[in-house]
This record gives sequence, C-alpha cells and structure tokens, in this order.
Amino acid sequence: MTFRRVGMIRKVIADGTPVDAVLTFKRWKKGEWIVRYQYVFDGSLYESVNVVIGWNLYGMKVGDRLTAFVNPTKPTQAYLAKLYLKPTALTVET
Repeated sequence: MTFRRVGMIRKVIADGTPVDAVLTFKRWKKGEWIVRYQYVFDGSLYESVNVVIGWNLYGMKVGDRLTAFVNPTKPTQAYLAKLYLKPTALTVET
C-alpha cells in the first residue's frame, strides 16, 4: 500500500499541473501533520487534505501561498510541492 501511494504521488508531481494553493488548515495530531489547502483548477475550486509524518511544518502557516501539483484527470488529487519536492540550489550565471 505504501509503495503504491508513493508511486501515485510521484506520478502526479511528475505529470501533474502546478497550481497556486492556499493553506487553510494545519494541525499536529498524534505524531502526524494534517494539512488542508484550496486551489483552483480548470475554473473550479477544490480542497485537498494531506496527512504527513516526519516533516517539520512549523514554518508553514494558514494563509501561506504554496504550489500544488494536480492530477489533471482527477483534479481532487493534489499534492503540495513543499511536502514532496526537495529544495534545489539556484545557480545564477553572470
């Protein structure tokens, strides 16, 4: 089950559509974070919930604007980039 979920998340992030999302709820409960966010895809408003373990989300707050990747064939399925993508170093060429 875990491997299937990880594969699904990877596929949505790799093939999905990035959209702006707004964090609407965040709570630490019984060793896991529950985060809820809203986003608009194809003219409709959606809300998604992710439950995550092992991330430090204390820097995120309700109202933050984030990037979510949406499955275009199932727009109710979305994942926050901040939770599933590692930050990369930016290189500036002069």
